[in-house]
Parts: sequence; C-alpha cells; structure tokens
Amino acid sequence: QQPTTLARRDGKRNESSHTHIKKDLSKQTSNHRNPPLQTTITVLTMGPIATAIKSAIANKKSNDTKEIADPSVPPATDDDAKDTDARQGRSCCGCLCDMRRAVMIMSIIAIILNGAAIGLNYWSIDETKDDVRENHKLTDEQKDSNLDDLDSLFLALAILSSVAIPILFMAFWGGLQFQKRWVLPIILYMPVNLIITITLNYRVQGDVNDYDYRVGSVIGLTVGVFFAEYAYVSFYREVADGILSKETYHREEQSCCCV
Repeated sequence: QQPTTLARRDGKRNESSHTHIKKDLSKQTSNHRNPPLQTTITVLTMGPIATAIKSAIANKKSNDTKEIADPSVPPATDDDAKDTDARQGRSCCGCLCDMRRAVMIMSIIAIILNGAAIGLNYWSIDETKDDVRENHKLTDEQKDSNLDDLDSLFLALAILSSVAIPILFMAFWGGLQFQKRWVLPIILYMPVNLIITITLNYRVQGDVNDYDYRVGSVIGLTVGVFFAEYAYVSFYREVADGILSKETYHREEQSCCCV
C-alpha cells in the first residue's frame, strides 16, 4: 500500500506542475495577444513622433542633395570675399576723388570764392557808379536813383556771400566728420542763392543803363552750383545709405593725386 500511496502522490504533484505550466503559458500568450494599456499608449504616442522624425531626416537629406547638385548656385570663392572690399560709392566726375574729399575741397573753394566775390562785386559796382556819374544824359535824380540801386545790389550780394561762408564751413565739418546733417543747409541754400543773385542782377541791369550783367556770368555761376550740388547731394545720400562712414572710408577713399 505504501508504494501505491507514493505513486498517487507523485501523480498529483505532476498534474499540479503541469497545470501551473499551462497557466503560465496561457498568461504569456494572452500578454502577447493583448498587451497592457500603458504599452499600447506608448506605442501609439511614439509611432507618429518617430514617423515625423524619419520624414524630417529624409527631407533634410534630399534638400542637402539638391543644394549640392543645383548648378544654379555657384560655390563660394575667394572673389566673393574680395567683392566686399570693392568701392560702392561714386567718384567725383567719374574718376577724381571720393565724395567726402569732394565735399571738403568744394567747400574750401567756395569759401574762397565767396570771400573774393565780396571784393570783386565792390570793385565792379564801384566802376559802374563812376560811369553813372559821368553819364551826362542822365539827370541828377536819375543818377541818384541808379547809384542807390547799385548800392543796394552790392549790399544784397555781400549779405548772400556772408551767409554762405559759415554754411560752407558747416559743410566742410560735415564732410570731415561724416555727418550728413551739416551738409544739408548748403544743399538747400545754394539754389536759393543762385536764384536771388541772378534776379537781383537782371533787375538792376534793367534799371541802370550802365550796368551790364552778361550771360556768361549766369552760365558760369549755374555750372558751379550744379557741380557743388552734385558733390553735396551724393555725399548726403552715401552717408544716409551707410556706404560712406568712418568704418568704410578705407574702402571708399579715392583721390587722383593725394592717395
């Protein structure tokens, strides 16, 4: 009976172990078939992100390939670096000097000419006054009227020149310091000065027979103002556009004789 009883006990143990093995296998199978909720959420979340990352990497590679293979985009060369040091501003009269130097030279010349104009106008008008005094066809009243007109003309021209001189000094300082605001007054003043000067001279010429204001004087004055305006306006625009400054002047500097 003892062997029989032992055999039965062994059989029960084997059956229970087989039962546990079957249960474990069924759990593993069910886990494979029905994964836990957390795993499912992780897969659903990471799936689109991984897909987006893969597509971004693929697009980056394709763009890099296009950029390399695109013949319309030339590769960078040493010439591109040299172009950044090329002059961008104008040259006065096409080849003489940079606009800063032109403004400074033009201002000095104009200061000298305006100072000389006061003396030249005094001398010219004084000669005309002598001619009026010696003109026997005029009455004393006419002579006095003509002399007053000539005195008024000289005073007006002297005032115009006297006002121009400090404005020209301002323009010179503006060119020296790369400041466009100091050049703006002379840009506005020169056309006004030109119009007033021509108008006064022709008005006196119509009233005083012995006064002769020639066309050559008008042409010379107009041409001079035109070239001065060209230099001042060009300087103003280059400074405003950032082409001409203390930092860029080593690139823009030019002179036909001094550099």
